[in-house]
Amino acid sequence: MASLEVIRDVISKEMNIAPELIEPGTHLIDLGIDSLMALTVLFQLEDRFNVEIPPDIVDTIITVDDILTKINELQNSSEHV
Repeated sequence: MASLEVIRDVISKEMNIAPELIEPGTHLIDLGIDSLMALTVLFQLEDRFNVEIPPDIVDTIITVDDILTKINELQNSSEHV
């Protein structure tokens, strides 16, 4: 199961932002994460959570909670394969 704390940690280190400023509803763009930086963050999270985020859903990830939800969905679907 994906952890908000791990996601905060990755974003915090990549963007040099205090983790406590990263809330589930925070929009990535408000954290300074553009589409290219989002890919960098998502690649790191793929490694941390051992999932592969399909490129076609990257554009649907708008908030920190979207990341958490998508990773949990991917982990749950891979457990049922």
